[in-house]
Order: sequence, then C-alpha cells, then structure tokens
Amino acid sequence: MAITGIRNYDNNSICENNCTSKSNETNKTSTKEKTNMTAKDKLSYLSEKYECLKSPNYSVNINRSLLEKATSDKKTSEWLEYNLSLIPKAVDGIKSAVEASGAKLLSCNVKINGYDSITTEVMTQVEVDSGTEKARKELKEKIEAIREKKKTEKNEWKKKAEKKETKKHTISVTDKNIKAVTQKVITTPLNPSIVARKSFVDIKA
Repeated sequence: MAITGIRNYDNNSICENNCTSKSNETNKTSTKEKTNMTAKDKLSYLSEKYECLKSPNYSVNINRSLLEKATSDKKTSEWLEYNLSLIPKAVDGIKSAVEASGAKLLSCNVKINGYDSITTEVMTQVEVDSGTEKARKELKEKIEAIREKKKTEKNEWKKKAEKKETKKHTISVTDKNIKAVTQKVITTPLNPSIVARKSFVDIKA
C-alpha cells in the first residue's frame, strides 16, 4: 500500500524559515526603538555627533520641544542637524568680525528655539585707548588751562587720560537659520565706537 501526503524538509529550508522570522522580529524591534526615542536620547545622539554641543568656547542650547519633535519629524530633524553642522564656522566668522572691529569676544550663546527660529547672543569687550591724537590734543588743552591755577592737577589729568576704559557690549539676534543670524550679527556694530560695515561670511556645509 502506497503512502502519500508526506513532505520532506531539509535542514537548510528549516534554517531559512527560522532566520527570516528572527530577522523580521529584529526589524520590528529596531523600528519600535526608533519610534520610542526620547528628547534626552536625541540630545545624547546629537552631542556625540556634533562638536558644537561640546565646545568650551561657546554654548548651544536646543529647546526641549524641538528635540521631541525632531525624534519623529524627519524635516525638523534634518533642519536641526544641518544648522548644528554650520555653527562652528558661524562662530568663527563672528569672532573674526569682532576682532576686526577692535573688540574682544567674551561670549557667544546660540539658542535653537524651534523650527526656523535661532537666537545668537554675543557679548564683546572694548578697550578704549585714550592714546589717540584727538585724546592727546584734548589732554594738552586741559593741562594748559589749569597749569596756572594748580600745577598739581597736571598729573591727575594725565593719569585719567592715559587710563584705559573697558566697555562691554551685548547684542542678540533671532532669525530662521544660523546663516541668517550670523550675517545679522556681523553687520551690527560689535564695537559701539565703530560704525557697522557691510560684511559677509560665507558659511558652507
């Protein structure tokens, strides 16, 4: 009597079926993990990838709501990472503009408020040197005016004129991306004693 209905399975087909099943389970788990990424996870990932978030020379702060949105919205995530990649060059451009104006960059803080909203706050320090021609002329006139009255005041005026005065200047600019913010910062008077000049910093990714 013939026996029918028996199917033969070899080891390879059994392994293939099992491996495919495990692979599908792994993909589902991976997708689930990405979906469940928190704002804290996103910040940790970005901090490892972008040097600007670890720089000791300036600060970059990202709004928590934006981080949460970036975990699930691809467009927001791409915008955020693109701007983070440009920040080091942007800060270098600001620093160069500050130094060119005769000032010193004390601090630079970048705040990424939300999609299409970045604020950069810059604090500069200016040392006004009274050793200019105009200052020397004014000093001479003052000294001559008081010479006959009080000779002792001569040294006091001289010391006052030679003393350097330190002034701090802070500006804050908000725009839709780091390129636009940087251009506004460097075209703003970074040194109050110098009129702002039109300048351009080419920031490329």
